[in-house]
Amino acid sequence: MSSRRHNRNPESTVPHSPLPLWQAGLALALLSAASMAFEVVLTHLFSEVFQYHFAFLAVSTAILGLGIGAAISFRLPASAEHEQRVWMCTTAAVLAVVLPLALILFIATGFVPGYVLQILLGMLPFLVTGLLTSRLYAFYAEKAAWLYAFDLGGAALGLFGVLTLLDAISAISTGLALGLLAAAAALLFAENSRSGRLLPVGALLLTLALLGIDLGTHVVDLPHVSANNTPADKTMYQVLANDSSARIVDSTYSSYARVDLVSTRDSSQMYAFTNAGAGSYMLAYNGDLSKVNWLKSQVEYVPFLDETPNSTLILGAGAGKDVLQALLAGSSSITAVEINPAMVEMVRRHADFDGNILDAAGVTTVVADGRDFVTRSSDAYDMIYLNLVYSQAPAPGSNALSEAYIFTTEAFEQYWQHLAADGRLAIVAHQGLEGARAMITAIQALQNLGIAPTESLKHMALLMYNSSDVNQSTTVFVLQKSALSAAQIQTLNNGASATGMSPLYLPGVYEKLFDGLNTGKISLSEYLVQNDYNLFPTSDDQPFFFNVNPGLPDALKTLLAIAAAALVLYLLSLLGSPHRPRFNQFVFFGALGVGYFFVEMPFIQRSQLLTGNPTLAMVAVLAALLLGGGLGSFLSSRWSMEGLWQKIALAALLNAVLVVALAFFQPQLNTLFESMSFTPRLILAGLVLLPGGILMGVPFANGLRLASRADNALLPYLWGWNSVTSVAGSAAAAALAMLIGFRANLLIGAGCYALAALSAWAAGRKG
Repeated sequence: MSSRRHNRNPESTVPHSPLPLWQAGLALALLSAASMAFEVVLTHLFSEVFQYHFAFLAVSTAILGLGIGAAISFRLPASAEHEQRVWMCTTAAVLAVVLPLALILFIATGFVPGYVLQILLGMLPFLVTGLLTSRLYAFYAEKAAWLYAFDLGGAALGLFGVLTLLDAISAISTGLALGLLAAAAALLFAENSRSGRLLPVGALLLTLALLGIDLGTHVVDLPHVSANNTPADKTMYQVLANDSSARIVDSTYSSYARVDLVSTRDSSQMYAFTNAGAGSYMLAYNGDLSKVNWLKSQVEYVPFLDETPNSTLILGAGAGKDVLQALLAGSSSITAVEINPAMVEMVRRHADFDGNILDAAGVTTVVADGRDFVTRSSDAYDMIYLNLVYSQAPAPGSNALSEAYIFTTEAFEQYWQHLAADGRLAIVAHQGLEGARAMITAIQALQNLGIAPTESLKHMALLMYNSSDVNQSTTVFVLQKSALSAAQIQTLNNGASATGMSPLYLPGVYEKLFDGLNTGKISLSEYLVQNDYNLFPTSDDQPFFFNVNPGLPDALKTLLAIAAAALVLYLLSLLGSPHRPRFNQFVFFGALGVGYFFVEMPFIQRSQLLTGNPTLAMVAVLAALLLGGGLGSFLSSRWSMEGLWQKIALAALLNAVLVVALAFFQPQLNTLFESMSFTPRLILAGLVLLPGGILMGVPFANGLRLASRADNALLPYLWGWNSVTSVAGSAAAAALAMLIGFRANLLIGAGCYALAALSAWAAGRKG
């Protein structure tokens, strides 16, 4: 862009900065920290309220509030210079009140049918944030790159801070505390007078009072429920609503997920619920195994029948029931792996009731991801046992995609390699389709290891509980390292009959489910195309085990429709405005918005394999992208306007090249790093992505700088356009990850950054 063109639009079009840059930047950092933290809090709350995939829709829809706020800012008349500081102070103070108020109303309204009200309440703080932040960039257009560095740095600090708080207090209490950050930002914006500080100080005191009351009384905690309005997979609310004796006796928290312990009139057991959905039995136990001998008549015990596994590995130990089963089977060495530290804390806190089961003689409890533990273990086991492993834990940034890597083809290969000579892998699934998919994935895994289906099927059994309710049709899958003997097959068949089960596949007894495959007449790929359900083997590139219905989940289809409607409505918000972005600006800022999520989401998912924890994967990836982006924006803030479009184009293009390289080689890097101890792995997971983060920090803020020279009034709109396209990008990335996988997503993300580079280059050519 030439200096002659700059001079045709006098700098008076750019408003005078209402307060020093460092002060405005620090206030923006606080606002960004609050916004990032609130997104994480909202993810946890929605995961406690909404059904599995619906939580993703709710959070993504709420974040549309950023774009709505920016659109409102764009249509509002410009503030006079003497009013700008007051306007920012007032808006930040309003946000300080809206943050806790939205959460209180969210809990108070309970399960309103359709969940529209809860989504709107979640959207409200983002709307205020978008209104203020987009206008702030317009106020400091010439220093947008500096401001963006504060913005991203604040978001990173907000991420670290909120995860620390979630390990200590509830999501609601954490959310209430975020109002303090907005109040602090309002104080920074406030004029240096008693009257100027009155509103932010009032907001600060109100937020402190609400937080103190909640910490002391927990009066705002879980939503009100009734028997008629609870989600189908939120079992805890159903128990509380339908059983007058049921009550929550204890709660523990972690950044992974919340755990609530519920007692009923049955004094022999309690229920430990993860995010109100995934329940685990905590059984009364005093060390006398004869008192729990009844467990041997349960469906879940069938894999242990007539087996005495010396060493047992339990993946997803929950509240300890599976450990009791292994002890009953005579196992002398039990390793209980549980990913949620809040669950382990809960079980140990109630040792008087459960007999301190996770620390009983011969039991070693490890807080870790099951797949990660197996990857790093050098031991062989007589039994590897997974019972209804379904955490319902949120994974911010990819909530519809929070599928565990514990049921992928690569995972089954590792399980097979960690079985002793006659060892067994046993998986208890929710229903027949999941059991069948586990078996098919195991067949694929063994085929990858050189064992044909005709042979591998001799090692497998699949049994299902007879129930008219498909959700009660618990399925047991057994994979044995050696071929099942006639005696073992008879034991499994008898055990199935005694527990109300029927074989779906049992060698020599019932083989209809895999007709043709068991004789070699058809291949596995030919067999799969005959099924009406999505039973294809899952992989680390597409680990969506529970999505057994063909196509996309309904919640994701809804989000795609909402995102498309939001894009159209955002474009329509230009009607009647004298300020219109150029086509090139739509392409540039839109490509950045869409591309970011196509890159971020696969990186978080892939890093989970390296860190062994979805929360830590998010920390590693977002720390690299946010801190790297802040550094890139800071370094580029010193670049002159002359030739800036060309530099932006180069940064975007280099990032596209880097993303393509990582799309193909990141898994190999993960394999290289996985033998290292935890801390180096976590650091390296972030460092690999840091160069890309630095490059990603260059285009957006500098694009705003250049756009302000042409028409500063457009900055809020372009900022909002980037936000709205980001939501569209998150929906599209989630959908395409399910359909074509993470590697393809990264390649699409690289294409978006290449498109942004082309757009920037074209803008530079036009001058």
